[in-house]
Amino acid sequence: MAQSATQLTGAGPRNAFIMTGRTDNDACTVDQVLGVNISAARTATGKYTVTHNMGKTGYCAVFTAEDNGADGIPLCIRMFGRSGNTCDLRIEDDAGSLTDPDFVHGVFYD
Repeated sequence: MAQSATQLTGAGPRNAFIMTGRTDNDACTVDQVLGVNISAARTATGKYTVTHNMGKTGYCAVFTAEDNGADGIPLCIRMFGRSGNTCDLRIEDDAGSLTDPDFVHGVFYD
C-alpha cells in the first residue's frame, strides 16, 4: 500500500503541477513540481481530464486558473468525475461559459 505524503514528509501535498490550458490540440503540457505521474488532456473547450494515478478517491485537490487575457476576470474551476486515477475539471469564466485558461495550477493531498 502506498504511503501518504504525511507519512513520508510529515505534512504537505503529494503532487503539485502546472498545466498549459490553451493548446491547438488536445494534448496538455504538464510541469511536474512535486511528485510524479501527473498528465492531462483537454477533452473539449474548458474541459480537462487530469491523470494522477493515486489509486484512491480519498484525496483533496486544489486548482487555480491563470488567464492572461485582456479582461483580467478570474476563472472558476470545478472538479468532478473523481476516480482512483483521474479527475475531470470544468473551467468557466464569470458568465459561466466554458473557457480554456493559459495555465492551471494544481495540488493533490491524500
